[in-house]
Amino acid sequence: MQPSYVSNGYRLAIPLDFSRKYLRNGSGNAILSMVGDGKTWLTKYHREAKGTNPRAKLIDGWKTFAKDNNLEIGDVCVFEMINSEGYQLSLNVAIYKPHEDQT
Repeated sequence: MQPSYVSNGYRLAIPLDFSRKYLRNGSGNAILSMVGDGKTWLTKYHREAKGTNPRAKLIDGWKTFAKDNNLEIGDVCVFEMINSEGYQLSLNVAIYKPHEDQT
């Protein structure tokens, strides 16, 4: 995780190639499901394809997800897309904290 993902703005950048392939322009819902316990969070994504700086990001709800899971700079989140239908995206999430013993 980078600083802007886990503090201040709490906005998670979505890779451009992924967003072009699976996300519609504008805003939609993204459901994040934690691998293991199945707990879910409703977030929103926003994709802008216009202009010279196309981008996509997770916005509303991402801050709650980050805080609920004590995300810190350097943590790694692995996202697996389960479904992308219309303006609804579903992702499984696994979190790895390299600064903690994983054994």
